[in-house]
Amino acid sequence: FTRQFSTSDSTCDITIDPDNTNQYIVWGIGGLGETAFKHFDRAEADDDPIHLGRAAQDQCSGVELVCGGCMPFENESIIARENTTFQARIGPSGNERGYMGITGRAGWGIAWYIDGTLIPQLFVERDRTYTFIIEGGTDSNDLANYHPFYITDSIGGGRLQNTEDTDRAMETVYAGFDELDQATGVGHLCQLEETESSETTRQNCGDLQTYTDTLETSASCNSGEPGKLVW
Repeated sequence: FTRQFSTSDSTCDITIDPDNTNQYIVWGIGGLGETAFKHFDRAEADDDPIHLGRAAQDQCSGVELVCGGCMPFENESIIARENTTFQARIGPSGNERGYMGITGRAGWGIAWYIDGTLIPQLFVERDRTYTFIIEGGTDSNDLANYHPFYITDSIGGGRLQNTEDTDRAMETVYAGFDELDQATGVGHLCQLEETESSETTRQNCGDLQTYTDTLETSASCNSGEPGKLVW
């Protein structure tokens, strides 16, 4: 891919100053969701500026090619035949071996863990009562850390991002939003985070149990109270 420093497209391409030695790059790999919000399966940012206008020089060291081949994590199932309480907590999506590999859909970089299991299939029965202890954040002004939990027939979810009434009308919500369409499945943020060990497990084709066992909880777990959703 190449582009000129100055283009005629003022809407999508701003001019790059070739004499500016303090240019920064942010890149990401991933897709656009159905709501056209940018979300990346993997993203990187660096504090080191680059000089896009300098004379070309070969400053690259040798690159070791590493072939992939890890299968996606197994999509585990939870069968709840009795009245049951579950813990719902936000954690890493597991990249291409996790949410993306299991569902075949682009992820947000985070996903729900039910009782410590990454996006399991949850089988429930009619006439039972299921309680979810929710730890996805409560501050609606901080969307990066606000993840209401709700139960829907939509494969995409993300009801808060669907700002159009027609989009919301296309899904059926079974629990987690009230009659005013306000989120009720909210509780303090307690987020699982990758460690060096879990990252190594994911990259080296380790199993899901080993991966989740080596995640750690964020400091935010120590403040606030979890929410409760009864369905």
